[in-house]
Amino acid sequence: MKIALDLDNTIINYANSFVSACSLEGIDLPNHICSKQEIKNFIRNHDHYEWPMDWIKVQGRVYGEAILDAAVASEVLDIAEKFDVTIVSHKSEMSLCGRYNLREQAQIFLQSRGLGEVETIFLETLEEKIKYLSENSFDIIVDDLETVLDGVKSNAILLHYKGEDSNYLKVSNWEEVLLIFNEITDSKIEKLATHLIKYSKNHKKFILKGFRETSRLERELYSLKYDFNPRHVEAIGKKFLIFKYEENLSPIYFDIEFKNRFIEIYKVLQEDMENISFNATDSALERLDYKKNIDRRMNYLDNSISKELETLYGKILSKEKGDRKIEDVRTNICFPDFYRENFYERDGSLLLMDFESFGRDDLSRTFLNAIHHFGHDINNREESVLIDLFTDLSIGDASFWKRVKLNFDLVAFEWLLIASRREENLSKVRSLASIMSSNIEKNEEVVSWKKDIWWIIDDRLKS
Repeated sequence: MKIALDLDNTIINYANSFVSACSLEGIDLPNHICSKQEIKNFIRNHDHYEWPMDWIKVQGRVYGEAILDAAVASEVLDIAEKFDVTIVSHKSEMSLCGRYNLREQAQIFLQSRGLGEVETIFLETLEEKIKYLSENSFDIIVDDLETVLDGVKSNAILLHYKGEDSNYLKVSNWEEVLLIFNEITDSKIEKLATHLIKYSKNHKKFILKGFRETSRLERELYSLKYDFNPRHVEAIGKKFLIFKYEENLSPIYFDIEFKNRFIEIYKVLQEDMENISFNATDSALERLDYKKNIDRRMNYLDNSISKELETLYGKILSKEKGDRKIEDVRTNICFPDFYRENFYERDGSLLLMDFESFGRDDLSRTFLNAIHHFGHDINNREESVLIDLFTDLSIGDASFWKRVKLNFDLVAFEWLLIASRREENLSKVRSLASIMSSNIEKNEEVVSWKKDIWWIIDDRLKS
């Protein structure tokens, strides 16, 4: 396997270098200030120092002579010895202060740490780096910048080093990187999604699954106590799990049998409610929470369809009657990713395979996600079963269907935002966004492309 590793803030840990560089530049730091951002803010806000020149000098020192104070994890050396590694760095030749040849200093550093024999490519701009990574057939790429990973156009496995919030497989340290490399290198790999990998090793199949936040992983681990989540965990990272791939599973159909089996599972979870203290991901307990989720997702819009979705959202908000709070919200066990491919059948038992969003939340959002999930292709009979199922699950929750109707269009639009992050979905997103815009122009009561379900619910509420 061919592996590309980023250099600055990935292989090289500059945690101690900035303090050393300040000392060499005659900048007197208070004892409590040590991180890069804290030092940057201190220099910017201190009258005694010149901004930005003093900061530029400090940076020059860090990536120049003070680079020898930086650290490299021992696992990086193990990786360089065991695998076909290329270091790919976005690094200009000269520092901004003009005093250091940065590439020369980096080579001296790598030589001093036992990495001098590793092929190292220096590129002037991020664009050049992304182009190089896209065109050189790498199987795995490790980088700390999501901007780089977003730009790579290849089928490489992308690891976001110390990424706090991204859709990529995230690794927090080099021990985790080495663990993953040892697992998947020389294995038969199938990339199921940016955060999901299926691979075969020693005649056994495994799944490597990444999580955006640690809390999602904790939910997944908690769910392993139940018989209807049968997975066997092989390894645990800070934000990923490796578990055995379950064999002999059959896909499910949303029919009466599914409905009855899921109700039994739901009863078990309700009985365990007091032990499930966490909320589901992006929990929504009032109308304003739905809009907060959408506003957060809008911040990530950066593709050819962005303007269309921004315009559509503006139209939806204009049509809205205001931010009315949802009253009498009932906290339930919730599965926001109520998606066909998260359910399977084996030997007559219903199995649930994705618990990362499971928790306590507004059950109406689970129904709305099931209806609008971008991967769902549900026929009319299945839609009717789902309506019956959630009618049974929401017994005692008088405002359930009112909340469903109230947030119907917002959740539909949120799914367009979720789907738009993948290039292959853009054509379908455009088509559905056009339908929603058309419904607004026609002054339809419902904007969602699933308005037929809205009217079924409306008829039931009236009867």
